[in-house]
Amino acid sequence: MEKLTPSVASIKDMVNTTSFVSPLHSWHQITYPNGVSNSNPLSYQNTTRETTPFPFSCSLESYDWTLNPKTIRREPFFELATGEFLRRKENVAFVGASGLGKTHLMQGIARKCCALGYRVRYETSGSLIEVLNQARAVKRLTPKVRQYCLYELLIIDEFGFEKLERKEVPDALSLLYKVIDGRNRRSSTAIITNVSFDDWTEYLGDPPMTMALLDRVVDQTNLISFEGDSIRKLKKKPEK
Repeated sequence: MEKLTPSVASIKDMVNTTSFVSPLHSWHQITYPNGVSNSNPLSYQNTTRETTPFPFSCSLESYDWTLNPKTIRREPFFELATGEFLRRKENVAFVGASGLGKTHLMQGIARKCCALGYRVRYETSGSLIEVLNQARAVKRLTPKVRQYCLYELLIIDEFGFEKLERKEVPDALSLLYKVIDGRNRRSSTAIITNVSFDDWTEYLGDPPMTMALLDRVVDQTNLISFEGDSIRKLKKKPEK
């Protein structure tokens, strides 16, 4: 795991890192934004801190460490699961191709952080853009940004996949920047993306805003680069 505190000009030199992770097992109740609780017995119960539902019920223990043992190792994730990076107000970035378990592992770390008493919020970049745009429409953007700045950990998944939202909301990157900039060095933000940092400008467009966003994302960031074979692909292989 590599910690980044870069200048914008050095972003392309930061991406060659390795990957890792750690287990946890603590139960929390997941409260949905409309106040409805998930009564599934496999959901996690938290009576003191707020969190939002993850797309799957995953934990670090349920991750199969045998699938990519050389490139996805446990050690750095054990460290993240202690929540010390939150105390230091450091960021996290999981970067790599689809099917390697980035969301699964981040979910496991987040559940452990909830168990430690930290407030955690999970969003996709698309859902976050939608919420912020709706808040702006009713002149509530500033309070909504402040709300997102209250969580000790904000997870933004599928970063770079919100092309449709960006077509409908041309200044979507500016909306994301308001949240990420507001949290910078005050609390921790975790980014999960399939897009390498050095491809962000080309992929996201708007080079000045993209570079400003990158500068905040990689500031004091624990970068984990995921490499290996897709978990789904490996599980489909017939036994010999």
